[in-house]
Amino acid sequence: MPRSEAWKQLERDAAAAVGGSRQPAAAGRGGADVLAPGVVVECKHRASTAHGTTYRAERAKRWQELAGGALFVLVTRDRGREALATVRLAELAELLRGGRQMPQDDARADGGADSPRGG
Repeated sequence: MPRSEAWKQLERDAAAAVGGSRQPAAAGRGGADVLAPGVVVECKHRASTAHGTTYRAERAKRWQELAGGALFVLVTRDRGREALATVRLAELAELLRGGRQMPQDDARADGGADSPRGG
């Protein structure tokens, strides 16, 4: 796919994932690429990013923990900045639509000390 089309496709994919609409003329006005109820999305298509490389490398290391369907989240923080959480776009779509059920481990499922119900 030509580069001129790749970023447009990313915007289309993001819009479909969050149930929103692509804003094709937004870049010239400084607006978001995709808008959905309660969600604002800015898309950046790059050949490669350090963040993407880190996400894929760390996710690959966790294959055993992820085998049960757990959600992998990469949390990063630049010094002096807020923490950012990264998930796959398809997983974000599932979360936003309420279709993803988070697996329960035994300690949390029975109200153990780490559980919101336990203590």
